[in-house]
Formats: sequence, C-alpha cells, structure tokens
Amino acid sequence: MKKILSLLTVIALTASGTSPVIGCQIKSSAGTKQANEIANKLKNTIIDLNIDSAGKQKVSYYKANIKAELNKKLSPTEINDYSMDFVSSNQLITNVLQNVTIKVKIKTASVNTDIKVKFNFKNISTIPSGDNTISAILKFNNNTYIGTNSRGLYISNDGLNFTVVGSIPNDARISAIQQIGTGSNAKIYVGTSNHSLYYSNTASGLNFTKVGSDLSTKSITSIQELRAGSNTKIYVGTTSDGLYESTNGVDFAQIKGVLEGQHINIIKIIKDIIYIGTNNSFYTSNGNGVFIKNKTLDTMSITNILKTNNKIYVGTKSRGLYSSDEGTIFSKISGDLATKGINTIQNINNKVYVGTKQNGLFISENGIIFKQIDGISKNIGINTIEQINNKIYVGTVVNGLYISNDNTGESFAKTTDVLKTGPISIIKKANNKVYVGTGYGLYYSFS
Repeated sequence: MKKILSLLTVIALTASGTSPVIGCQIKSSAGTKQANEIANKLKNTIIDLNIDSAGKQKVSYYKANIKAELNKKLSPTEINDYSMDFVSSNQLITNVLQNVTIKVKIKTASVNTDIKVKFNFKNISTIPSGDNTISAILKFNNNTYIGTNSRGLYISNDGLNFTVVGSIPNDARISAIQQIGTGSNAKIYVGTSNHSLYYSNTASGLNFTKVGSDLSTKSITSIQELRAGSNTKIYVGTTSDGLYESTNGVDFAQIKGVLEGQHINIIKIIKDIIYIGTNNSFYTSNGNGVFIKNKTLDTMSITNILKTNNKIYVGTKSRGLYSSDEGTIFSKISGDLATKGINTIQNINNKVYVGTKQNGLFISENGIIFKQIDGISKNIGINTIEQINNKIYVGTVVNGLYISNDNTGESFAKTTDVLKTGPISIIKKANNKVYVGTGYGLYYSFS
C-alpha cells in the first residue's frame, strides 16, 4: 500500500486528550553538540502530521490529522529513546503508521535539522489490557485466535478487531491452542487450566464443544497430534493426571502406567516418536502406549525439548541443558549453562539459542559450546525467541522486547517503544503482522 506523508511545521502546544500509545524511535541528523537544543525544543511539543494515505479501497482516500505529544523532556543522551502518544479516531490512519519512517523538520536558533521517527508496536484495544497475559496465538483458515490467561478466547477475521468466543467460558485460562488435522477435516483444540478441553465443531472453527469422559474435569497443559498414514492420535497433557489419548478426537482415555498422576509440562512428537517432559522426568514412546523413563534425566523437571542438527536438546527447570544424538543417552552441556534454569530453546539459522530463567540468552554454532549474548542483560529471564523474516525477537520475563537486525543474530537492541518494559509472553507472525503477547494485552506491528 502506497503511503504519502506530508508534514506541517512543529508547533509547541499544550498536550490535550488521551490516546492509545504507538511506540516510536527517534534518530537525529544533528550532532551531539546540538542535541540539547533540540531536546528543549521538543519538550511538551505536539507535532501535527497531515497524512494522506491510500486505503484498502483502491478508489477511496482517507485524510486525517494526527497529533503526537512528546511526553517527556529529552536530554542529549535520550535523543534516540522516547515514546509518543498519538491522537486519531481513524483506525486506518494509525494502522498505516506501523513501521513507517517519517521526517520532522526541527528549527531552532542555531539548528535546522531533520528528525526521523520510526513507528513500531501498537496495542490492540479490542482485547482487554491491564492484568491480561496473552498465552497462545493461532492462525486458522481466515481467523486469528488469541488465548488469554484469565479472560477466555478471542477471535478475529481481520487480525485487528477481536471478539470473545462465547462458546468457551469468559474466565477460561487458555493454556494451549492447537490445530489438529488438515483441510476440511481440520479442527481446533483449546486447552484450559480451569475448564478442561474444547474442540471446534466445524472447519470454520467458530463453535466449540467441551469434551466428555474423564478429561472433562482436568487441567490441560499441552496438546499434540501424532499422524501415522490416515490415522491420527491426539495426546493431551494434564497438570496432575498424566497423559490422555484419543483416536477419534472426542473420546479421551488416560494412558496407564508410569505417567499416571504426573504433571505433564511438554509434549513433542518428532518422526513418530513421542517425547514427554514432566515435573520429575523425561519419557519416550513410539506410539504403542508404552513410555520409557530416561535414567539420566530422572528426577528433573523438563521445560523444553528441541530436535535440530541431528541432536535432541532437553532443557530443565534448574539443572541446565542436556543433549543426545539418538534420544536415549543424554549428556549435560558443560560451561555456564550447567546450573541454569532453561525457559526456551530454538534453532535459528543453524544456531541453537537458549533462553534462561534469569541469566540472559545463550547461543551455540556447534551445539556443544554455548556463549552468552551481549546486548541483552545477563541477569534477566527469557520467555520466548522467534525469528520472523530477517529479525530475531526475544521476549523477556519482565524486561520487555529485544530485536536483532544483523546477519549474525548475536547483536540485540532493546526496543524503545511501549514494549521496552514488562513481561513478553509470546511472539508470533500472522496476517503479515508480528504479534507480541504481553502481561498486559496484545500488540502488533506490520512485518
């Protein structure tokens, strides 16, 4: 979509009104010597931007004025780091600003320079903010689903305007959303920690039904599918009743044996092998209903499982990272990770990234030797790591969002917009957007 931006003179006015926050970054072509004068000029300033932009309709054009309040005084060291509040009743105009760089002409007694402003993430107001952690994101057919930790499931057909799914309780704590099957036979399964498991009745994924049997009262942690030819099995993990299995997607039965009474943290299915991480061990099965406990990982709480580069990596809650060539004999990764809690493991560009519970981000090129990445604080927790297009996004436990734009994937910078603080719970790409789930609602930026 073509964007034409024309800018008016910067006008010093008193801030008025309230608005949703769109984060931004500022870059000045002025030198450090002039930065203080520019900062003083921008103090409590409102910038009027007259924006003409072609809308979704090819013929129609939308015009609107947007006022941007610079909400704090900038010092010379802060000239590249602050946020703006934007006032606009036109949703299309605020959407157009995502990932657009504009120029604002700054004139002072001795300075005539351009300020470049880069807009980043915007809050989606149709999903409640406040204390509302985003727990799951799924794109299915033409719909986008957003799961929350206490306010149920939301659905949107345009990726921006969401409504609550009425067939699932509004207070549902969504723990997992998973597509099962393909084509016209595909269904969505939604696991909750307080209302058990639901599945969609139709391929449209609009109506949900609660499962019956013993599973109807359980707390769900994870959902996975095992396909063997035309046959499909669905596996569902629970918090205190082990693993359940279904061959028809409706009737679930508990798998008897070593997993009974276990808290299932994670289910991974790789080439017909089922890997189960529990609160106290690691199990494998070939789908015959028999699960074998791994002796090396016995008594450990398993948080993550990743297969990549012909190795299987297993992260633990407090006893570091383990690897195996065939999935049976595991060796501990030595070095700085040996005693760390592992929150997430990802393979990006043939490099293994490991996010820790409270010791920053680690990377390895050979899968054996890991080093801590600079640019991300070494004493913070990492929740999630995702590569989207050519960028790597790192969401932290309480310290906001980091992004890497370089080719090495080892240089990260903290975003300076509204996501620079707070917990980042999930990052996903859908609808040509990057969605970032936080502890206080959902944000997006055009990818």
